[in-house]
Amino acid sequence: MDYLAHREPGYVSMQQMSRDLKIPRPTLYRLLDGLVDVGMLIRLDGGYHVGPKVLTWASKTLTRPDIVRLARPSLEKLADESALTSALYVRMGSCRVCMDRVEGSGILRHDVRIGESLPLHVGSSGRVLLAWLPAETREELLQASCTEFPQYPLTASAQDFSKVVAQGWALSLGERDEALASLGAPIFSSTGEVTAAISLSGVRQRFTDEKIQAWRELLLQAAAKVSTLLGAGGENTPLRT
Repeated sequence: MDYLAHREPGYVSMQQMSRDLKIPRPTLYRLLDGLVDVGMLIRLDGGYHVGPKVLTWASKTLTRPDIVRLARPSLEKLADESALTSALYVRMGSCRVCMDRVEGSGILRHDVRIGESLPLHVGSSGRVLLAWLPAETREELLQASCTEFPQYPLTASAQDFSKVVAQGWALSLGERDEALASLGAPIFSSTGEVTAAISLSGVRQRFTDEKIQAWRELLLQAAAKVSTLLGAGGENTPLRT
């Protein structure tokens, strides 16, 4: 999907696509047919193009309150106070997408582009975006994420997700990149749903127990502030401070 979305419109031969993606042509045919069947791709002018299903997913994010604008000051403050990279993620399908990020002052940085799709089953933000979902839904998304990103093994258990909900934050140490670590916290909507995750990431060696405790407090304060701006904090709305 990413390959086709970032190409100029026009015909791409199956041979070229197979070579570029390093996918055998029989497998590629099956994948493309499946994506067409569910509306994620369409056949047009002899080629494949992104289909209407993707627009349906995107519209759910685009019609939310302007969370990127509301979260930006908190991201900037987090990056400034921690010297780590702060980021905002939302769930789209079985992926998490980086909506915004502010670089910290550290030499080594978490190389993620705004708009990039990442696995849900690894990383603190992915864990946060899954933890508050019903167990059955979470399991389906975990399996879908593992299928889409098979290079990353699943390490989280049901108990891990219960712990995230109980404490209100998540820690990832070298799950997606062994040299990096991250902290994630939920951003709640006015209906009590986790609508996004806010995170801090940096060099794993810097994540000592003392630093984790200090950064966690900064992160939870930022998450609570953005949640409040989105209308969270009512009688039936969880809000971590």
